[in-house]
Amino acid sequence: YLDGVEAERNYQHIESTSFFIRKLESILRDFNEETQDTSKKLDLVLFLDACEHISRISRIISQPEGHALLLGVGGSGRRSLSKLSAYINMHKLYTVEVGKGYNFAKWREDLKDLILQAVAQNRQLTFLVSDTQMVDTRMLEDINCLLNTGNILGMQLNQDEKKKVDDAAKLECSKKGLPPTQVNLQQQAVQLVKMNTHVVFCMSPLREGFLDKLRMFPSLISCCTIDW
Repeated sequence: YLDGVEAERNYQHIESTSFFIRKLESILRDFNEETQDTSKKLDLVLFLDACEHISRISRIISQPEGHALLLGVGGSGRRSLSKLSAYINMHKLYTVEVGKGYNFAKWREDLKDLILQAVAQNRQLTFLVSDTQMVDTRMLEDINCLLNTGNILGMQLNQDEKKKVDDAAKLECSKKGLPPTQVNLQQQAVQLVKMNTHVVFCMSPLREGFLDKLRMFPSLISCCTIDW
């Protein structure tokens, strides 16, 4: 991405680490200039270690079905570096706002919105979420399903939402020469979710239940690339 965010991506040997850092500082300035909400601007010091993490996260989410598990203590920059990585890949950043009164029903509404954007709008999304936002164990089950199959069990769509998903799935069937049967429509919708959604899950090894969560929800490891 050192030739520019929108340039063709080729692996190149970086001759100078100072050039590498200056280039990422330039991308950070572009991000802040394009971000109208001042509360969402990033105030970062891009030392070499941070730049290397940006490259790792960026490379992970640029891959088909690429998901990242970021392990580190709170305040180590996992979320901020992920936001810049999503910008580098021209992904829309999708996050959830967990405040007072946030529950599983609201989580499902957020997930439904994520899936509709991935399928009906057919756009690349980076879904940034952390263990501190998991106020209900069922939320981790949904993340596990999203990583593993791209299908959320028990997700209910109304008629209008289902029509949007079916229309996008029919278009995919048409491109691939498949008959628009119900089975094919469902498979293509799930495939769009898998191809367009890149989960970046932030965890702290210091939080209670860290190892238990990894054992209970194995897709966090088997379906993600770990960046410590």
